[in-house]
Amino acid sequence: MRRAIVLTCLLVIPFVVSAKVDMDYAVFRYDNGQVDWEIFYSLPRTLLTYAPSPGGSSATVILDLKIMQNNAVWKELTWQLNDIIPADQPGKKEMAIIDRAKVLAPPGTYAVVFYIKDPANPAMIDSTSFTAELRAISQTEPALSDLEFASIIDKNSSETDNPFYKNTLKVVPNPNRVYGQEYGPLQFYIETYNLMALPGESYIVRYTLSDDTGKLKYRKALARKKKVDSSVEFATIPVDTMVSGAYTLKFSLADTSGKEQVLRQDKFFVYNKDRMPGSGEGGMMAVALSTELGALDEKAIDQEFRYAGYLTSPEEKQLYKTIKELEAKRNYLLAVWKAKDRLGDVSKFREEYLARVKYSNDHYAAFKKEGWQTDRGRVYILYGPPSYVNRNPSTEGLRPYETWDYNELQGGVVFVFADFSGFKDYQLLHSDLIGEVHYENYMERIKRGY
Repeated sequence: MRRAIVLTCLLVIPFVVSAKVDMDYAVFRYDNGQVDWEIFYSLPRTLLTYAPSPGGSSATVILDLKIMQNNAVWKELTWQLNDIIPADQPGKKEMAIIDRAKVLAPPGTYAVVFYIKDPANPAMIDSTSFTAELRAISQTEPALSDLEFASIIDKNSSETDNPFYKNTLKVVPNPNRVYGQEYGPLQFYIETYNLMALPGESYIVRYTLSDDTGKLKYRKALARKKKVDSSVEFATIPVDTMVSGAYTLKFSLADTSGKEQVLRQDKFFVYNKDRMPGSGEGGMMAVALSTELGALDEKAIDQEFRYAGYLTSPEEKQLYKTIKELEAKRNYLLAVWKAKDRLGDVSKFREEYLARVKYSNDHYAAFKKEGWQTDRGRVYILYGPPSYVNRNPSTEGLRPYETWDYNELQGGVVFVFADFSGFKDYQLLHSDLIGEVHYENYMERIKRGY
C-alpha cells in the first residue's frame, strides 16, 4: 500500500508503521496545474464510543487531515463525523466507516497525517501517516489516472448525491486492499485520458495480476474503438482460489500491434484461509522450511507474530487469529515478512527487526512490560538506534527524561521520553517526526507537580 515511509540508510531503517485506520489515495486528472486527489480512509467503529440515541446508538469523531509539503503545512482539513447505528442493525458496529476527502493539489510530494479524536473518550487519539507522490497527468498525450481499489462498483446506481458516485458509477473504495473468500473479489476503477492521441482507430485495454515473485496469475485484453477522448475502465476479478499473499495489478493501454502506450500498476493483498503459501504451490513451503520459521513451534511463531505487530495492520492481525494450523501460521508469518521487507532480502530484514526486538527487551524493559512493548522499545524497533541520546536524571523539579536524536530521519528529528511512574517506563511525550505524537510544550509535563 502507499502508506510506506521512505527508508534511509541501513543503520537507521524506519520500518512501516500501521495504525488502526487504513488509508489509501488515488489521483485523477483536473487541469494543467492541479490534479484531483482523493484520499480514502477506513475507520473501525469498534474504536468509537457509542451512546444510546433515538432509534439506536450514535458516536461522534473529530477528524483532522494535515497535508505537509517542504516541512510546512500546505493544507489542513478538520471535520466532525456523526455515525448512527440503527437498533435493528447491531452488526453494523463490527463494520468499518469508509469515507474520503477530496483536494485539488499541484503535482509534487506531500506528507499526510490523519488524526482521529473521540470527544466521548479523550484517551482515544489515533493517527496514521503516509507520503504521497502526486504525478502530473498529461492534457494531450495518452494517460491514466491512478488505480482505485474498490469494495463496491455499482454500475446501476442512481445515487447521484452519494460521495462515491462518479462517471455514472458508485465506486466505494477499499483502503486496506484486502480481497479473498471472506472479503470479496478484487475490484478496480481507472480513468483513461486523451484516447484520440493513440495511433489508429482502436486500441487494446490490458490488465494482469502477478504474485510477489512476478509469476503471471491472470490476464485479460479487450479491444476498444476510439469513440471519445476520455473514458473509464473497471473490472471485478475473482481471487478466492488464489494463494494468500501480495499481488500486483498492472493496467495498460496498447495500440493494435500490441505495443504498450501507457501503464499503471499497484499492489493489493489476497487472503484465503485455505490457500496459504505452501498449501498448493510447490516451492513456497521449501522457502519457509529454509528459514528458521520451519523449526519454530506454535508458541514461538505466535510470539514472533506479536513482535511483528508494529508492521502489521489490524486486518493482518485479525487474519492471523483465524489461522489454527501451525504450518499455515508459519507460512502466513513468512508472507508477512516478505510483504514488509524493505531491504530486498527478507532474511536480513527479519534478522535486523528481531535483533532490535532483543535489544529493546534487554535495555528498555519496565514494570510488567517487556522492552519491545514500551515506547522506547517501539521507537528503537521502528527507527533503529538513535544518532545521539541525552539522558537527564531525576532532579528536585523535573522527572527523569531522555531525548533521542535521529539525524537521518526527515532531515533530523527528536523523540522525548519521560519516566512518570518511577519504574523506568519512559513514555513518549513529543517528536517532530510526522505521524508521531507532537507536543512542543513537553517540558511542562516533565515538571514535577504538573
